[in-house]
Amino acid sequence: MNENETNELSTKYRDEFLLARNKILIEYAKETGNEGKMYFIYSINSQKENTFNATICKEGTSNEIIELKQDQLPNNADVGSILLKNNDRFTLDEKATSYLAEKFENLINELLTKENNELQNKRIEGHKYEVSEVGTDRVFLFDITQDDSNGSEEIEELYISEELIQNLKEGSILIFENGEYKLDEGY
Repeated sequence: MNENETNELSTKYRDEFLLARNKILIEYAKETGNEGKMYFIYSINSQKENTFNATICKEGTSNEIIELKQDQLPNNADVGSILLKNNDRFTLDEKATSYLAEKFENLINELLTKENNELQNKRIEGHKYEVSEVGTDRVFLFDITQDDSNGSEEIEELYISEELIQNLKEGSILIFENGEYKLDEGY
């Protein structure tokens, strides 16, 4: 399980995933604490060559970024690996890595289903949406058709064509027709 898999999630659900993942790691480390200090490699460090970002799986320290150099680690350690540290040496816990990868995959699938259901309810045939922000792979929208005196809730739309994203700017108006967003040419 790597960070790219969470890119399919909106910010709201990615944050929910990261909090739940953290809790799962801490609980697992508590259950297996006699085997050594547990670390989780969650990404490659983009600033330092041959370095991974990891976290200690312990209450109160799990938000700290630990940088681990490739040469400190077992040969087959990679993003998603669970490491145990004993006597200043890291070993790969293959059983924990496999077990927790499956738990994380199930969690992502559960959150993707939740997110898709939520988005389906916000995509309303014939409604117009104003673009509030354009990202590289997502667009933030407000439903301007809603008759709501409090204003509509911002929608982080992930399933929108790259071609359409390239033609959008803040303030663009989209209309949802036949199951997809289209640029409203009337604006």
